[in-house]
Amino acid sequence: VYKRQTIGHWEIAGICSENPLPTFPNGFPDEIIKEFEEFTGRKAICNKPYSGTDALKDYGKECVEENKLIVYTSADSVFQVAAHEDVVPIDELYDICEKSREILKGDFGVGRVIARPFVGEYLSLIH
Repeated sequence: VYKRQTIGHWEIAGICSENPLPTFPNGFPDEIIKEFEEFTGRKAICNKPYSGTDALKDYGKECVEENKLIVYTSADSVFQVAAHEDVVPIDELYDICEKSREILKGDFGVGRVIARPFVGEYLSLIH
């Protein structure tokens, strides 16, 4: 019934759930973003459903120049964190995502937390 979502994969394996995983069509609640910013020490930008490539085009410059993290979701139950590898090394980004999972529980328990490292000049992302 829940195609293209984590819970749909569970159903294929015979594990059925009465409750779909949460989605955030208006972005994540302020309390989640505040806690995220507190433990990362960085401001989160975007916080809405977004295409990954568009998030980089629209927020890549700010991410790089101001040492911020791009947080976005999609129609699926995901919390995605994008950062330029020169600003946030991959190991640190993975740590951030692991810690994010700890705050994304209960009503906020998304199906996946995804690290989205990127490289290159942000100006080339705009074209």
